[in-house]
Amino acid sequence: MLTLAIDTSTPLGGLCLYGKGRGIIAELRLGSQKTHSEKILTAVDFLIETSNLRIDDIDFITIGIGPGSFTGLRVGLSTTKGLAFATGCKVVAVSTLEAFALSLTPTEHLICPVLDARKKEVYAAVFRYREGSLERLMDDSVLDIQRLLASISMILSKDQDRAVFAGSGAYLYEEAIRNHLGSNAEIAERHHLSLLPSALAICGIKRAEQGEFNDPLSLVPVYLRKSEAELNTQIRYKD
Repeated sequence: MLTLAIDTSTPLGGLCLYGKGRGIIAELRLGSQKTHSEKILTAVDFLIETSNLRIDDIDFITIGIGPGSFTGLRVGLSTTKGLAFATGCKVVAVSTLEAFALSLTPTEHLICPVLDARKKEVYAAVFRYREGSLERLMDDSVLDIQRLLASISMILSKDQDRAVFAGSGAYLYEEAIRNHLGSNAEIAERHHLSLLPSALAICGIKRAEQGEFNDPLSLVPVYLRKSEAELNTQIRYKD
């Protein structure tokens, strides 16, 4: 079972070819989000060619479906749909935050991936890693940092545990996190600013094994809130 994982939901972005029983075959990062649309197909070709594979060897594509950058998510999903329609391979959609959480394993602490959502809000979720798999403790959400920390405090009070934070939102609101949680908070190193494409691939493999494929025609990004364009259209319509 071979998957091509595509993440364009975060500023760095990345791709990974991953085979069940083989592990990582090839993995790379895309770089600046502003050039995801320019680089992604070239990067896919490079990854496949240097791995001595063909596009037809891929069994399915794993896409990070969000939440994350609105523009980045559209670029990744449109690329995924184009490849799926051209090759006939299947598609598996994975939560960006779930894949991010897996990037931070193994750990016995709570795992809190936090992405900057702008407008003084973050995209976040909470997980625990148990017996080789992730247990979700909070759904993917968009909320302000104080509401997130209040929710995490309630979970911590039950378990008397620590929480590991990572992602652009964690570094942006590091002071607020430490002020609220004190020694119960741990901020991951900055190389954890974005998720690992290989972690996204592993999530995809697990879903594929359960037959959890998605229809590429109806698949849409998970934004969690409306885009600026949608909000501006609503305002003009009301006027």
